[in-house]
Amino acid sequence: MSVASNIDLTDLNFIKEHILSHYDLEINHIEIIKIKKSDKERAIYKVTTPHFDYCLKKVYYSVHDLEFVLYLMEYLKNKHMNVPEIIRTKKQTLFVCHNHVLFFLMTWIKGIKCNYDHMPHLQLIAQNLARFHQHGSGFNYLPKAKNRYNYCNWYHDFHNKAGKLLKFRDSIYSDYRFSLVHEPLFPVLQLEFPAIIKSLSLLSAIDFDRILKKAVVENRYCHLDYVNKNLYIDNDKVYMIDFDRAKLDIPLHDLSSLLRRIMYRSNTNWNFHVARYVIDTYEEINPLTLDEKKALLAFLIFPEKLYKEARRFMGNEGDETYFIERFLKLKNCSARKEQFIQEFENHYL
Repeated sequence: MSVASNIDLTDLNFIKEHILSHYDLEINHIEIIKIKKSDKERAIYKVTTPHFDYCLKKVYYSVHDLEFVLYLMEYLKNKHMNVPEIIRTKKQTLFVCHNHVLFFLMTWIKGIKCNYDHMPHLQLIAQNLARFHQHGSGFNYLPKAKNRYNYCNWYHDFHNKAGKLLKFRDSIYSDYRFSLVHEPLFPVLQLEFPAIIKSLSLLSAIDFDRILKKAVVENRYCHLDYVNKNLYIDNDKVYMIDFDRAKLDIPLHDLSSLLRRIMYRSNTNWNFHVARYVIDTYEEINPLTLDEKKALLAFLIFPEKLYKEARRFMGNEGDETYFIERFLKLKNCSARKEQFIQEFENHYL
């Protein structure tokens, strides 16, 4: 587990004298963009110079993980993907280590944040994701022991989570004490359990290990945080940032996560036409197999958000008002899922 540093990340004089001094820069201004204090403490600064703007980032992970992230970013840059350029220090190193705290500097990305409600943006990010995955066939990070892996059989993962949700449901139903949280919780449980069964049924009918083995053999990578806050549009080009979560994984994970994020929004809630537009655009560059489409649907409809909120509820990680709001939102979101499943199956399966 990462631990917070003993550096005062708000002290800009310290940042300038001890971190940015490693770079050959004439600094006009330093601005704190974000500082997050937690076990995964991180910070982002905007560094202004007479000619260019840069982003200084303090990361929370190990040197080995940072080396992987930076290697991937440079690899993508060489493939002409739009990612920040890593700025080397005066000693030509890719990062600065100060008292075991890691920083790296990159070019500042301009543009507007991707808008999921704007179809041209969805087209651009789907095309970009397909090209991002397409380039993965040549990725070969040599220090294998330092790689970050995220290989997981979705059936086993979802089956385990389904079992925990069943226990959660049974414990709630057997609890004689009524809570205001139960009012939105009971219907969302009723709505989601058919989707759980459908998800597991889809995954049990395919050879998911074959999908995994293909990704392992080909050394495929995933961004694993391919969401609008990390996607900027400038002159019809998509710029990707924040590769902190990037790991070796099956490319389908990125596409599935992106679509799930879109489907859980109120404006695009389980809108099959929107999902179809993203999938079809992606497939124009990087086609999916029938098994991958089944796995994609299984991933989308499994109630991951319900599982996470149920764990929080059982662990008393929030007050009653929070859970009423969360479960009510999930109930409203789940109402259109059955129709989405039918439309997806009729079109793709």
